[in-house]
Amino acid sequence: MLVVFAAAAAGLVVFDGAAIRATTSARPALRFVRIDPLIVRGLDFRSNEQVTVTARVRRATRTADVTANAAGTFRVRLGRVRSYDPCAFTLSIQARGSLGSQASIRTLPRLCPVRQP
Repeated sequence: MLVVFAAAAAGLVVFDGAAIRATTSARPALRFVRIDPLIVRGLDFRSNEQVTVTARVRRATRTADVTANAAGTFRVRLGRVRSYDPCAFTLSIQARGSLGSQASIRTLPRLCPVRQP
């Protein structure tokens, strides 16, 4: 009797985990494809969603509008960001969709060696 009860309880736990996984979906995300020229890839946005992608660096802001495909992905070229110095500055990208999807990504300044005079 105890074995049957333990097996039933284990089955409920497994079922509960599957239900939780089924209700959660992947969050929208951004990935760098290239830095120069700046190309960004978007993942897990809503199907056919209009997305505004904004890149910010110290002295420049670039914006582009793109439509996600049926799978919720897109690729956008934001052009050259000449003021970006990976040793000194952060490059941040933000994407906002017309249906509420949001994602962001940023680089961190590298630890570059300092030249001695």
